[in-house]
Amino acid sequence: MPQIPQDILDEFWLQVESIIEASLPVSQIAQAGHFTDEEEQFISREVRRLTYEPRLPNGGARERKMVERFWRLARRRDWQGATRARMAAIEWEKVDGWYYQRKPLLPDSKRSEAEYESYMSVRQSAHANRLWEQKWFAEEMLKGLPTPVANFRMDCKFLLHKPNGDIERIVNLRNTLGEVRKLVALDSEAFSTPSKFRIWLNNKGGFVWDTGERPMNALQIDVANDSAYRHVDEIVSCGWHPLGGRMEDGVGFSPLKGIWFFGDCVYGPNGELLEADDMGVYWYEDKGYLLSESGRESKFLQGKPNLKPNSLLSEAPWQPDTNPSEWTESDLMRDFMQEFSERLKQSVGGYDGWLMMGSGLSFAAAPEIYAHYGQFPGLWVHGEAGSGKSTVVDWLMRLSGFNLGKGLDLPKNMTPTAMLMAAEMYSNLPVWLDEYRDSEVAPEKLAILRSGFMRSLQGKWTPDGLQREMKTNFIVSGESTSSDAATRGRFPYVQMAESKRSAEYIQWMRDRRDWFFVFFRYLVQNRLAYVRLVMEAIEEWCQNVSGIPDRDRLVHGIAYAAFTGLCRLLRSHPASAELSFREWLIGHARSAASDVKSELNVNVWWEEMVTCFRAGELDPAYFKVEEAAPIPHPPGAPNQGQWTSYNLYFAPKSVIAEMSIYLAKQHNKSVLKHKDIRDQASKNPYWLGCAMSKRIGAGRETTSCWGVSLDAHPLGYRLVSDEEYEAYLVDPEQGDPRKGPLFTIVHKLIGGQLQNNVPGI
Repeated sequence: MPQIPQDILDEFWLQVESIIEASLPVSQIAQAGHFTDEEEQFISREVRRLTYEPRLPNGGARERKMVERFWRLARRRDWQGATRARMAAIEWEKVDGWYYQRKPLLPDSKRSEAEYESYMSVRQSAHANRLWEQKWFAEEMLKGLPTPVANFRMDCKFLLHKPNGDIERIVNLRNTLGEVRKLVALDSEAFSTPSKFRIWLNNKGGFVWDTGERPMNALQIDVANDSAYRHVDEIVSCGWHPLGGRMEDGVGFSPLKGIWFFGDCVYGPNGELLEADDMGVYWYEDKGYLLSESGRESKFLQGKPNLKPNSLLSEAPWQPDTNPSEWTESDLMRDFMQEFSERLKQSVGGYDGWLMMGSGLSFAAAPEIYAHYGQFPGLWVHGEAGSGKSTVVDWLMRLSGFNLGKGLDLPKNMTPTAMLMAAEMYSNLPVWLDEYRDSEVAPEKLAILRSGFMRSLQGKWTPDGLQREMKTNFIVSGESTSSDAATRGRFPYVQMAESKRSAEYIQWMRDRRDWFFVFFRYLVQNRLAYVRLVMEAIEEWCQNVSGIPDRDRLVHGIAYAAFTGLCRLLRSHPASAELSFREWLIGHARSAASDVKSELNVNVWWEEMVTCFRAGELDPAYFKVEEAAPIPHPPGAPNQGQWTSYNLYFAPKSVIAEMSIYLAKQHNKSVLKHKDIRDQASKNPYWLGCAMSKRIGAGRETTSCWGVSLDAHPLGYRLVSDEEYEAYLVDPEQGDPRKGPLFTIVHKLIGGQLQNNVPGI
């Protein structure tokens, strides 16, 4: 390549300088009147960033161009500064890839005064003679030659805001040997002093900081400029991340504003798929978000769920038999929903399948449900070994993108701390706890299972000092349910049985289980409409379903609303199907409420009392029964003839003491103490009082006692159908179905078998 004559080069640089002088200053581009306010703000910000002059420069492209210019000057044999230009080129070559400092020549320094005057003379002469390259040389020499201070370059990509308030700088490192470390976290402490910075660098490889604190301060300022407006929140929970506020559009219920994070995708508040940049950061409204590789305290115990955003139902290896080629994805979703719900119902053996599906889908609307009601139920699936409970729960977990096969082993591997960690690392996504056995689960774990319903936690110590937050609820599976009534009342229950299973339907489900995620993905993409449908359905359920306690009504109503919400969104099921499901679920909820009520601690105590009485461990002289005048018919049963009501009284201290002795022989103990029994029983309609004086037994003294009305007690009178009563009349030996366990005591007392004197109180 021929060498360009010097006079042409000089003219070229002259023209360049004149163009630059005539150009609009970079700082004024944003105010040129061609941009919106938002664009002007962005341009101004980026101009400041791009035109920033580093406090601690690093040898790169700019310095290599300087080296080329120095060498060109060094090759001018007719110029007396060629030797110095050669020396400068060599010194600048040494800082390629290094951080460096420059010490300018000063006119009042004894060591550099002569050199300073020499270069000032060269500069003035070159300017007078329009020798721009020589002028540039003199100016650079006056600024000083470079001194290398660190053998690497560090580029700060963004500031990562940790959940505990700490900030880490996410940086790329590249040393002069070509070794690279990408996207490593530089914590604030390691970047505070040169000694700590050196330790951090040594842990990252061959990166050396060979200077003191002032250059490091300069580097800190440079990093602050590089990372300005590049703030990224670290997300340590898969699932829902609230942004604050609601999606107000004036159309019905306003859903909450938030982002859904999955292992392979992120969806924005409007269901839009967000794209990650080359660092894995998702940006929304000028704010960055990065899903962590692990939870705040440990790895993700169930892994990260995936919704496969690029997979379409039309690409599935199976297609509906009636699928015309012009069907859309929505048409395919509708058809898949019809098939899936029916096959699941048949696989489970009834509408329990829809209850389970509704529970799994309800997590998509969980943020709004919990925010509105302060409660959100999980699901409890129980059954004997081989009943298929693990198989079906695995299908439910696949709805929200998990691929587990087996849940977290609750008795063996899940400590209370691990349960709390799991409930925090999955936000409004289900956590599957498996192998529940009532006798093997500690009270601390049971308390956490209850806490999921209202997401309440007691303060616990954590390594980073940040209070754990319960962000979801559990799906529990095992061979038994909980004997604790407070726990039972917080979950809808489904019992699995091998006799109900259909191999044909189960195989269909297995063949398509890898595609179950499309349902939850569809709900996330259409969350605004889905949430509104769910909240309307819950309100409709709560207003129209009666005879069920509020909590039990909501626990089952949420599953109903979540299932019917998707049906209505896809228009997949007729109103008759919804009605049939609703009628079945009402009966199921009433039965569950009755089971819970029978297992309340105070009701368990009454049953224990009857058991002790039947075993002969309670003296009948502790009791007294009073018979009321006969009434035309039992309460609520006008066709069942005359009925006699009874009130039962007993000496509480003696009864409780004798029960404690009996239960101790059975290696057991009473669930409640004296005061607790009184307080809980007194809140029920059967309670007559706790300070009543009655003549109990054969003595003449009166005794302070408790009294209950058997007509109102769950273990006393029981309302039965006329058909059941007629069957009893035909065969009286089977016992009157209207008389509960407490009538055991009544019959013994009114039979005239009192033989003991009044016991001591």
